[in-house]
Formats: sequence, structure tokens, C-alpha cells
Amino acid sequence: MKKIIVYTLGLLLFAAVSCTEDAELWDSSAVDFAGEYWADHTHDGESTGMVGIQLYNTAADNGTEIWLTDNKTFWDYKVKCPINKESLTFGGTDLVNAVKDYNIKISITDGKILKKAAHSKSGVPVDSIFYKIEFEDEPGVIYEVKGLRKTGFAEDSY
Repeated sequence: MKKIIVYTLGLLLFAAVSCTEDAELWDSSAVDFAGEYWADHTHDGESTGMVGIQLYNTAADNGTEIWLTDNKTFWDYKVKCPINKESLTFGGTDLVNAVKDYNIKISITDGKILKKAAHSKSGVPVDSIFYKIEFEDEPGVIYEVKGLRKTGFAEDSY
């Protein structure tokens, strides 16, 4: 009987202590940009097909830049890119590629996120992404990148 009382008091104490604070909700300063996308890099009618790209916040979390990377699915690029949070646009010239052993400059223009402007394969409304990208080692060749946010569902994968 003594054990039951001790266990009950311990359980009540644990419940009282663990429920005293509400969970803190937190978003990064680049939450509207951040995510994984399916994107197609096209030049002169030649398409790569849909490959994965990612946009995510920088460690500074200052609301002025994001990381943009193709994770070696197209060209092997990763750049810190300036953003405009109000207009959901991004871009910059002479951005330094952070990929080790591929130290070139990259320009990104006309970048934008359009909220719920695309539909996944299964018909779910998702964000759309568009930008143009030019690589220093291929001057004058501009790729148009068009895509949509990943849903995480297998039926929406490319």
C-alpha cells in the first residue's frame, strides 16, 4: 500500500511540474522561403527533369538571406542569396558557390516564391518557385528554374 501512495504522489508531482509552461512557438525569419522543392532547370528547350532543391535559413537568421542549393542534383551549387521577405523575391549577382572544390561565382535573377500557385501530382495546392541562374564557368548560358514545393507524400514525388 505504501508503494502505491509513493508512486501516485510521484506521478502527480511529475504531472504538475511538466505542465507548468506552454510550449514556445518559433519560426525562422525566412520561413516563407524555406523548404524542399521539385525543380526543372531548362536551357534552350533542354530540360533536366524534376530534381530536388532546398532553400533554408542562414545561421544569422536575420531575414535578409537564405541558402539555396541543388544538393548535387543538377550542377552542384550552394549559395547565400539575398531575399526580400515582403515581396517573396530573391536574387543576387556574383554569389560565391560554397561547394568545396567548385569555387565559382553564380548569379541568380528574377527569383520568386508564389504562395499556393502550383499543384502537386495529387492536386494539393503548393508554393511555386522560379528563378534564373547563370554560372561563371558557363558565361551567357542562363538556366530557367521552375518548380513546386514538395508535399512529402510518395505519390507527389518525381
